[in-house]
Formats: sequence, C-alpha cells, structure tokens
Amino acid sequence: MFILKQNNRFLKLLHFYGFPNATKTNTAKVILALDGHQEDPRFLLVFSRFDTEARIGEALRHTTFPILVDEMNLSDPKMRWLVDILKSIVESLITRSKFPNSKAGGTIDIPALCLPILVGNPPPPSHDSAYMKRTIVRYFSQSETRKDDDPQAVQFREFMRANLKRLKALGDFRNWYLMNNQKEILDEEVLPPLELGLKILKAAFATAGKDVPNWLLEKRLPEDQLEESIVDNDVIVNGAFEKYIIEHFSKGIQVWRQELLDKNNNEEKLDLPKSTTGRLEKLAKDNLIPHVKWAPLRHGVIIRAGILTELYNHGVTQKQLPNLRALANYMNAEYGKHSGKMCIFADRAILTKYFDEQNDLETGDE
Repeated sequence: MFILKQNNRFLKLLHFYGFPNATKTNTAKVILALDGHQEDPRFLLVFSRFDTEARIGEALRHTTFPILVDEMNLSDPKMRWLVDILKSIVESLITRSKFPNSKAGGTIDIPALCLPILVGNPPPPSHDSAYMKRTIVRYFSQSETRKDDDPQAVQFREFMRANLKRLKALGDFRNWYLMNNQKEILDEEVLPPLELGLKILKAAFATAGKDVPNWLLEKRLPEDQLEESIVDNDVIVNGAFEKYIIEHFSKGIQVWRQELLDKNNNEEKLDLPKSTTGRLEKLAKDNLIPHVKWAPLRHGVIIRAGILTELYNHGVTQKQLPNLRALANYMNAEYGKHSGKMCIFADRAILTKYFDEQNDLETGDE
C-alpha cells in the first residue's frame, strides 16, 4: 500500500465517527482483516498510544499496512497539532524528524509508511477544509446502534467471528491485482480510492466466476456523510449541553457541601435535584455555571452566547451549531435581547421538554 500512498497520493485517511455501539470499530477491523491483522495488537491502537509526535512516529514507521486508532477525538481545540500532523502524513514521506542522540550533529527522519483509520464518537474537524480533503468520512448514526444483548448484535458478532478471517483471501487477491496491473494503477489519471476498490472487487468476482451482487453497485455509501449527520445534530448538541451541566454540577456539590458544613457545623445529607432541568436551575440560581444566568422575572434561565464555545469543547462542531439562534431553535426557546445582547430565554417547561422528557422517552421511564 505504500507505493499507492506515495506515488499517486490517492489514498486518504479514513475517519469513522458517530454514536457508540454502531459498529465503527468492527467496520475498521474489516479493513485490517484483508491483511489478517484484525486481532493483532500491533495494528489495533487506542488514542493513548497515538497522542504525541513520538508515539505517532513509532506507530507509522514500522508497517506499510493500515492501523486502527480507536477513541480518537479531534474536536478538542487542544488537538490542533494532531490535525496538522494527520494532514501532513497523507502526502508526506516523513512523520517527524528527531535527533538520534544527545551528541548528534543533525536529525534523522521518521518515515510515514502507512495511514491510520481513525475511530471515535466525536466528529472530525469539518471546518478544516484541508483536513476534510484528505479524509474519507463515514458517519454512524443512532439508527445503527444496538445494545449488546440485541439479537441483531448477537448475530452480527457471531458472523464477524466466523467470517472476518476469510477476508485474507480477498486481501491476497488485491495484492496480486495491484502487482500485475501496475501500469493501470499508477496511471496519471487515477481513480478515486473507493472507485479503485470497486474495480478490484469486480475483478475478484470475475476471477471467481461469480456475478457482482446488485447491492454492491446500487447501495454504496457516499464518501462524505456529513450532511446525513445533520439528522442527529440535535441529539449531539443536547448531549454536549448535558455533559456541560454535569461537569459543573459535580463541582457545585463541593461548594454546597461546604456551605452546609459551615452553616450547621456538621455534614448533613445534601438535598439536590436529580433532573437535568433542576440541576441547571440550581446552578444558575447560585451563579455556578458560566453563560447561564437565573432570570426570576421570566421564570427560567438566560443563556448567553459564550455557551457556544463550551459546547464546541464538548464535541459539537460549528457546522452543527453555527450560532446562538441555532441553539434556541434546537431548544424551541425564545431568542431575544437582554441588556443589549442576544440571549436565549428558557423557562422550566422548555427546559424540561428539551432535557428530561426526551431522556424519559429514550430510557422508557415514566
């Protein structure tokens, strides 16, 4: 695969993201299985083995085969450096340069021999056009998720266990095809990656004397499914907002516990709200959550524009949530001016419907 990566530059990063339990990792393992690496720990990495320049260099220097990097999160602004490295290795021979030892007079280059398959729940940095050009994105929607004990999930696991290892034969054919069709493969007018893959699959079926199944030709997924993910954007925004509330509620517990101790000189049990709406209101009343203020005259809260940055830090992209009005639309809340600035006004009924009634529907609670 190295000759394809460097000579033609039509190989791209694969980035699988979306909801948990939607077969993202297993889909990546299908690719590894073409080379018999689906259970090999050298090709199955978690992000903690890919989170520094040195570790990235170590991962990419030893093999020309694809590797899987799980638990990836490029939505965090702190990962800007990693996005830049990933963009670079698509078209570069080098991951990084380093001094071999303390007495060295010059650096040595650490090669970038392969491309990783990135897997994680948060979305890719869609605002970075240079990254997106170098990436094939696959979005795994909520409709694709299954609980572990779901009959479909059980059947799928058994199917993967029995059949994943058989893909090695297809991988061997792919290698044979590339070696024996180099003039065509390395032609200047190269095919896009998925078109080349389909061409090899057609050749494999022809060699086996079988017809290409219609679903392979008619039901292929588009390379970039970011538009499809719009359907679930409200779920992603809601989840990020709840994480933000939980984060500050956990901090608030320490404050309330200390206040109770100072008041009564003993540790009584804290009586705290259990619903997300109740927790947000208490945080707002006690001024313990940034960008959300208590509004007694409106019987609810005022949410200011600074909340957008917080939600971006919790996995939401600017495409999913471009402005404060978009959040108001998700919440079905009033959007207007307060003290000369645009804000969201949400009373208890709106908050309950947005946070708690939806959760009850999903969990089956009464």
